[in-house]
Amino acid sequence: MRRMTALAVALLFAAAIPAAAQTSGSGQPTGPDEPQTHLNTKLAPINLDEAQQQQIRAALAGKQNQVEFKLKTTKPLKNFQPAVGVKAPPHLPTQGFPVSLTQKLPQLHGYKYCKFNGQLLVINPMTKTIVSVFALQKPPSA
Repeated sequence: MRRMTALAVALLFAAAIPAAAQTSGSGQPTGPDEPQTHLNTKLAPINLDEAQQQQIRAALAGKQNQVEFKLKTTKPLKNFQPAVGVKAPPHLPTQGFPVSLTQKLPQLHGYKYCKFNGQLLVINPMTKTIVSVFALQKPPSA
């Protein structure tokens, strides 16, 4: 009788394993432990015009969160040269945009920002890639 019970349990386990390893039509795993199935790393491309950049400057003007190079983690960032398409350094502190701003500029939703050396960096937090860089102060018009 014990053998029959052990055999029945083994058969149940064998039947459950293929069901747990679900895959999509492409053969990729689709289970809850697979990050590609529930995390979307694609954010809408961002292209900010001067008026939108000015809205961002105004919304963030009172925020005193400029990167300073006093801490052990930020000292190595002093010589970093940010540019669009460049991956942000691991210890670069980022902030989420205020909700009031993302309501006005919905394309910013999901992105983070960093005030760095007089510039504002817009960063994709999933890929850690800089997607926009512009001056914190509006350049004087010629």
